[in-house]
Amino acid sequence: MSNFRQFIRNPILRLYAGLLQLYPSRFRAEFIAEIRDIFLKVMLDAEEREGFWLIKTFLREFAALVISIFRECGHEWRSRKDKAMVPEDKVPDIAGLPGGGGKYLQTAGGPP
Repeated sequence: MSNFRQFIRNPILRLYAGLLQLYPSRFRAEFIAEIRDIFLKVMLDAEEREGFWLIKTFLREFAALVISIFRECGHEWRSRKDKAMVPEDKVPDIAGLPGGGGKYLQTAGGPP
């Protein structure tokens, strides 16, 4: 292997490994090994080709990774938001008041 490929490969692998940590923890736990294996195979295939295939392949994979990270973070945010919000009729009774007493609260206004 040429020194150039070695010089390029190590920072690429470190950067990619660092970016994988930006995935939500639930996603990382399930898919990180598979993503890493596929990336390594694609990069090894690119190294066998002549020219700048290694750099071209990394740029393509890098762009796809960034898009995927944003997509998964957005999905995680939406799913957490959906789980956190409870319809008013599903709020448990608290202090003997139906729905937790939320409908009995009034907004604070100015003096009458």
